[in-house]
Amino acid sequence: MELLLEKDWTISRIAQETGFESIHYFTRVITRKIGVAPGKFRKSQLSDIPFS
Repeated sequence: MELLLEKDWTISRIAQETGFESIHYFTRVITRKIGVAPGKFRKSQLSDIPFS
């Protein structure tokens, strides 16, 4: 979750750096874990807008 708050890292890079073979699988796992897609989580955290 901390890496998603790094503005300089793409979600693709985060997936790769954390050992996921594909961004699609990373997105699926994160979405199941927190209830929203990684991009939506990042956007909500960086803009202080709640999930919608």
